[in-house]
Amino acid sequence: MNLIITISFIVLSINAFAQEGWSNQTSSSPLPGLYSVYALNIDNIWAAGEEGTIIHSTDGGVTWDSIASGVTESLYTIEFINSDTGWVAGDDNLSSSTVLRTTDAGLIWQAQALTGGGAIPIYDVDFIKGQPGEPIYGYITGGLGFTWKTEDVGANWQSVRNKCENTFWSCCFIDKDTGWFVGTPSVAEPYTIMQTADGGDSWQEQTNPTARNLRGVCFGSDLKGIAVGLSGAILYTSDGGKNWQASSYVNYIRWESVFLTQTGKAWAVGSKGSIVYSSDWGHTWVEQQSGVSADVELWEIYFINDNDGWIVGGGAGQPGVILHTTNGGVISDVEKHPNKIVYRYELAQNYPNPFNPSTKIEFQIPPNGVLRTKSKFTSLKVYNILGKEVSTLVSKNLHQGNYTYKFDGSNLVSGIYYYQLVTGDFREVKKMILLR
Repeated sequence: MNLIITISFIVLSINAFAQEGWSNQTSSSPLPGLYSVYALNIDNIWAAGEEGTIIHSTDGGVTWDSIASGVTESLYTIEFINSDTGWVAGDDNLSSSTVLRTTDAGLIWQAQALTGGGAIPIYDVDFIKGQPGEPIYGYITGGLGFTWKTEDVGANWQSVRNKCENTFWSCCFIDKDTGWFVGTPSVAEPYTIMQTADGGDSWQEQTNPTARNLRGVCFGSDLKGIAVGLSGAILYTSDGGKNWQASSYVNYIRWESVFLTQTGKAWAVGSKGSIVYSSDWGHTWVEQQSGVSADVELWEIYFINDNDGWIVGGGAGQPGVILHTTNGGVISDVEKHPNKIVYRYELAQNYPNPFNPSTKIEFQIPPNGVLRTKSKFTSLKVYNILGKEVSTLVSKNLHQGNYTYKFDGSNLVSGIYYYQLVTGDFREVKKMILLR
């Protein structure tokens, strides 16, 4: 029997109030590298990693309990279907598999057998909860193209191998039948995306336009999904994977994980402590600051809504890292450029223009005494062609300086819009065009 170790780790930085960007919830006692994170709700968080590590928080990550797994192998994936029942899986040995299940919130972990397939490391597990009263289906995948399926909450796992010898790093199902697997191509079969629409009975290859190894996949709807991988690969689809397109964002990071919400907001994490964010289903991306060393690999990201999310990392000799956000990782909508000298009021033309769906609006405010005004209360608003206000971007006191506002028009229809800056005695309006 594996008992909970009653050691509670307190994080280095405790945030009682909503913070901007990502805050560090890494414990004050060093942890092995962490590979996977899963959140049942804003309080109930699980993570797993090297050396059989499992940790659990019931207060949103303020404190973490170390849970005895009974194994010493690396655990690459963790998922729960309720507060009591969950799975961890992994293994460092290329000729064995570790799959553990708990039905009592981690008090006891029991090994599960995978029948009808080879013994290989497991890299991902995905459960489809469905409607109340419906069976709970789950899938496990790993090396050599092996995949298993359960229809009885993990009591039995049956092979649904797709006759492909690729290593699959990640899978995502939108219902019990329809799912995607991404991974590393084999010499004989250069497939990196495989899709099933019948619960694994048959499989179809989907075209990866970059041909790069893929490490993560996530769908926010039955049609819209994102896949990420090596050498900066970021792909998106709007038709269930019939067509995958490469994002125009260029950064040759090794992306390890992606998460996509039902509203089209997405985050990807990977090497060098990198985080990028998209508000338009993965079409365009902006960088976010993780605050960790460039030596840290960020392995997985998980959100419970558009704002509250967690990232874990470390591994390969690096101590474990836990990051948390309550606002989607956004530091500020208004970025100040302190080193630029400002002599006058100015509202610049937005760039790009036309735009889809985001653009940047730059403005500057001179020091007190210039142009006979001392007021620094600043308002930046957007109006439609009928003169109706559709968004207030800035409404606060700002010191003198040069500022850039990143405006997201995802919720607006195509058309002509006007943005107006009012600060002190200065007032100016400019036109911008949203094209979808």
